[in-house]
Amino acid sequence: MRFESKHSYFKRCVRRIQNFKNVCQSLAKLHQLLQTTLNSKSFFPPVLRSNSSTPYHASLYSDTVRSAVETDMPSEPEYVCTEVNLKGTLYKKGSFLCLKQESNESIKFGRTELILMKDDNDVWFLVTPFMSLYWSEFGLYEVRETAEGMCCIQAEQCLDFYPLALYSLNGQNVLSLKHSVVDQY
Repeated sequence: MRFESKHSYFKRCVRRIQNFKNVCQSLAKLHQLLQTTLNSKSFFPPVLRSNSSTPYHASLYSDTVRSAVETDMPSEPEYVCTEVNLKGTLYKKGSFLCLKQESNESIKFGRTELILMKDDNDVWFLVTPFMSLYWSEFGLYEVRETAEGMCCIQAEQCLDFYPLALYSLNGQNVLSLKHSVVDQY
């Protein structure tokens, strides 16, 4: 590289860090960080990562799972897993997702039973639906399982991307939202 362009890079770095005690060491570290960033294969992590996925075979699952997959998904999934990292968010079996806002004080939640994957980034959740009742004094939602069967929902169709943990408060199962959700019900 030409001396002038390299020299101007170092001059910019010195002005930006405003540290004149050990200039050589500071510039060497910044230059090494720049080189590792430029030489890395991918600056951003992959959108979808799953540790242990297995091929989906409909014959291995119960009738309720098969019927939910057949009715809600446009085509059969390729893989199934219990844990997936999608866009930096870890989804696990047993975590809860916001599915739909039913009214001002009621949200339909779903407990993740399986995670289904089709193409590269097409992720679906097989969930058991739960209805909720809002406790305004605590800011919590009390959840109760509904009589509805399992259903599949695409990751992008969820009301909120963040998976929620179930808590027990005075013998009641409750969820605490991490983000405010707004939906036209």
